[in-house]
Amino acid sequence: MTPVTLPSGVNDLKWENQIPIMPGDVAFFSLGNVTANDLTTHFSDSSGVARLLRDGSLFIQMGELAEKPSKTESQAARLATRNSLVAGRRDSTAEIVLNGISNAQKDYYENVFANKMVTIILAKNEIMTPAIDDPNAWDFDTEVMVYSGLYWKTNWKSTSDELNSLTITASLRGGTENNIYPLAVPGLPPSNP
Repeated sequence: MTPVTLPSGVNDLKWENQIPIMPGDVAFFSLGNVTANDLTTHFSDSSGVARLLRDGSLFIQMGELAEKPSKTESQAARLATRNSLVAGRRDSTAEIVLNGISNAQKDYYENVFANKMVTIILAKNEIMTPAIDDPNAWDFDTEVMVYSGLYWKTNWKSTSDELNSLTITASLRGGTENNIYPLAVPGLPPSNP
């Protein structure tokens, strides 16, 4: 047997460092993509994420996630003639489902997502509530899922109560390391008086 060595500086490959990603409760969107600078600036603690999402100037809350809100699949591509792996080529699909979307929201998302690069962030409701003792602190760790700079298409189903279920899907080729980020975000404890 040969021991396995992980790449240096990649601690999240270790089992004890795997993050338990919950897809979240709510979805937010913005046009464009998240940069490496955005990740270090806005996602370094839960206060930064809360400010980014609560401010309303960059990200807009889309709606509430469905019971099975998201899935992401990534598969290595195979040559059609020989059924052999193509080194480094992957085909990935991300899907997000929102419930309780009005007809006006449905129409808006159909238009705003058409042929535009969009970033969607899935977050838990807790990100909207600051600490009791300090309104500038978020004293809990949380997780967010960031789908950065993808081209999404919308599909919907309507019910008799005029609320829609909206399924948003994006496909991409190649690795997902610059587009899909499951992030563990540490809390920002209240400052001591």
